[in-house]
Amino acid sequence: MQTVIQSEVEGVSLRESLQLSKPLVEIIKTQLGDQTAIGSLGIEIVDASISAIKPSPETIKALEAETRESILKEADDAIYLRRKAAVEQERTIKEAELETELSIQRKEQEIEESRITNERSVLHGEAETEQERIRAQIDAEEKRKQLVILNAENSGQKADAEAYAIEARMQAFKTLPVENLKAMALANMNPEQLMAMAFDSLAQNAGKIGELNISPDLFGKLMKRSVSK
Repeated sequence: MQTVIQSEVEGVSLRESLQLSKPLVEIIKTQLGDQTAIGSLGIEIVDASISAIKPSPETIKALEAETRESILKEADDAIYLRRKAAVEQERTIKEAELETELSIQRKEQEIEESRITNERSVLHGEAETEQERIRAQIDAEEKRKQLVILNAENSGQKADAEAYAIEARMQAFKTLPVENLKAMALANMNPEQLMAMAFDSLAQNAGKIGELNISPDLFGKLMKRSVSK
């Protein structure tokens, strides 16, 4: 039994060997039952049991020290894990805060860029509108200038035509006898104008007239005609 147990315990650690009670019982029953030496003695293995597996006092102290160190290590590991979890959680929270801040900054930047783009669009539209207005004014001024030039040309041509007509009439008048001109002028006058010219002629030739008698009826008629007009 010692040989069987020793061969099985050699392959495991000390801590595991202290927990091999049930597996060792099955191994002992099987291997001892298969040995011919025991059977030749007339012995049959009916059952086997292990009352206890106890280490030596030195081993107990070593195990206690190992266990104590293991417990302390587990405690340290637990503290480390808690601290690590706290650091990870704090890092996660900080990253979330930074991500939120970056998202807010990106959103504000997008809003600012949109505002600048809209302002540029408005300014561009106003500039185009102003340019169109200026071009329209320039076109209107150009057309007005052309109209003035055309009116000036037409006026000049009309003046030239009138001057030519007047000059032609004057040339014609120069060649006509004075009596004919007077006759043409008298033909277009009304009776009052003829009467006025007659009195003007009398006044101019007053030195040549010895005596001139004008009846009151004639003056009365002339006065009535002038008052009625």
